[in-house]
Amino acid sequence: MTNQGKFIFLFLMVTLVAALLVGFVRRTWFHQTFDTSELEVGSEAIAQMAEASIASMLFGENIISNFSLEKVNLNTASKSELISFPGIGLAERIITRRHEFGGFTEIYQLMNVKDIG
Repeated sequence: MTNQGKFIFLFLMVTLVAALLVGFVRRTWFHQTFDTSELEVGSEAIAQMAEASIASMLFGENIISNFSLEKVNLNTASKSELISFPGIGLAERIITRRHEFGGFTEIYQLMNVKDIG
């Protein structure tokens, strides 16, 4: 094997080891899990936490640590209620969208609000 071939082989091996190490670190220290052992609520609350986790990944916010199990109806909530809900900003635009299109039927419809989605 030539010197150039040895160098390419060594480079590929170092790159492979580095990628495996990065994957291990991400799975070990940055894997987000939900501890449901202390929750005394049903699966609906766990589903809400999962939706909040998805929202935090989309918007880059850490809202799980501030998450409360209080429900807010997007179709009837006032501006102050929407502002107080963690991870939801732009309450005025949410209310405007709600009035223009007759309310929300799915949480993912929030993505249609300007500056959210």
